[in-house]
Amino acid sequence: MNLSTIEKQLKFFLFSTWASDGVREQNGPPVIQEEAARELLSHLDVHKSMGPDGIHPREMKELADELAKPLSIIYNQSCLTGEVPDDWKLANVTPIHKKGGKEDPSNYRPVSLTSVPSL
Repeated sequence: MNLSTIEKQLKFFLFSTWASDGVREQNGPPVIQEEAARELLSHLDVHKSMGPDGIHPREMKELADELAKPLSIIYNQSCLTGEVPDDWKLANVTPIHKKGGKEDPSNYRPVSLTSVPSL
């Protein structure tokens, strides 16, 4: 399973429910199991940059066993309340040049670097 697949599954989880992979619906919002969070953490790309929280994906991957339970609790609470932790809403936004003259601001696109758990 590659990172793109993991990211797609996590995004899908946030907007619907899964019948497998550790998420189930029980007459209410989806529930993400600790094992599903561990699986997502274990497949993080360690070559990605850290977000505004200063936590590198390598550290999260190495601590997957310790972080799985608290993150599954946070994800489940987020689904129940419809709220995301404030720190996960922060992003480092960098303008990336597309083409054309570098002096024209319309030739840039924004790229947001968010916290790893907020994928």
